[in-house]
Amino acid sequence: MKKIFLPIILTVGLIFQSAVVFAEGGETVSYDEYQAETVLPLDAQQELQLEFEKKYLDSVFDIIAKHFGDPENFNPYGEIYIENDKFPHFVIAVAKDSVKVSSFIEEIKKILPGDLLEVQRVSYSKEDLINIQGDILQRVQSGSIAIPRGISTDVSTKKQKVIISVPEGVNLEKSYMVNLNEEYNGLIEFDERPENIPYKLRTDAFTEMGGGISIKGTCSTAGIATKDTREFIVTA
Repeated sequence: MKKIFLPIILTVGLIFQSAVVFAEGGETVSYDEYQAETVLPLDAQQELQLEFEKKYLDSVFDIIAKHFGDPENFNPYGEIYIENDKFPHFVIAVAKDSVKVSSFIEEIKKILPGDLLEVQRVSYSKEDLINIQGDILQRVQSGSIAIPRGISTDVSTKKQKVIISVPEGVNLEKSYMVNLNEEYNGLIEFDERPENIPYKLRTDAFTEMGGGISIKGTCSTAGIATKDTREFIVTA
């Protein structure tokens, strides 16, 4: 859990809560009995991040809302995310300066200790990388890029890369990978994985419902999560 994107962390809505839990076979158990058996499987690093999020996340999101309305609206300028390689802290990666970005950073500095905030200069914003990702996918779908359709793609503002993952055993010519990378100014990273879920653009014609699909400008539901007796919809 080295990097967690803020739009995913906080877009969780509480939809149901009950004092009684129905067990298998129609039996019921009290909330106290159920709660006693419920333990979140978190390691020490995850526990530390959870405490970090509880302490700072609401305040950070209030400031994001004040300046940008939504975390995704920061994508044209860079990206905001939590880094948790050694210890949890916020990273503000900035590719494009503006008065709004500067005032946002200054306000964030007032609520976060210096060691819990890292401001980075990057060449490409998350939106820049997403646009490159979309261009590659459109070229793959049209056949103008000779890469199998079973690829999956991701963007990393931290790495400043569009990551193309190909199924294990699919051999791409190294000269082809080098040429494609040069075409996109060194922004492509190839990765081989045992199994890939092909990536689609949010605006593609989907035949199955799934997380992240754009429906009249909004995202679809990604899944349901349960904690104690509370059930949540988690959406991208």
